[in-house]
Amino acid sequence: MTHASQRLADFGLTPEAVRVLSDDELADETNLKDAIRAFTRYTAPIDEAPLADSPFDAVIFAGDPAFSLRTAPVLAFYDVGPDRALYLGNALWNQHQLLVEPSLQGGLFSTRPSNLDARFDADWTEIWAEPAGQLARVGFDAMALVAALAKSNHRDWSKQLVSNSGFQGYSGAFRLLPNGRNIRSFELRKINKGEAKIIRPAPNKI
Repeated sequence: MTHASQRLADFGLTPEAVRVLSDDELADETNLKDAIRAFTRYTAPIDEAPLADSPFDAVIFAGDPAFSLRTAPVLAFYDVGPDRALYLGNALWNQHQLLVEPSLQGGLFSTRPSNLDARFDADWTEIWAEPAGQLARVGFDAMALVAALAKSNHRDWSKQLVSNSGFQGYSGAFRLLPNGRNIRSFELRKINKGEAKIIRPAPNKI
């Protein structure tokens, strides 16, 4: 949540509202409905009057998949569903249970590039029988980077790492920054009819 708020601030944006739900609120249906009803500023419609505009252009889910599955249906119940506000999630949304959830259809999330998955999986299964874990590509790229640097003529590895215009690996394109942070490429996906469809491929360079 803090990171999301900081990134919004980088673009000169301020959240309209931020709500942290406690374990007690998430565990109790009544408490959860009360909390989300207050968050959405819901007012019951009068007769045939049209719905009021949504108070939010977008809703960022900063929790884990279980949090999204618990809260999205209640948000939709109080008229802030994905048809009235853009739902933004994270890479953890790329799993079947979330992709088939009706109240998450139309939601967007970013995830690591997938265009090299077939090649990586082929290389991986030549050595190990078990499927690769979530961090396997990052670990492979880190070791490949060390091996490449070891063969170079540069004595100062750290300078070469941050002065390079970027690297391309199984985990996608990335750059290492002098402050210890990194920039990575991601692809953008949209949940549609139970599938995560790529709507913007990851760039090959940063």
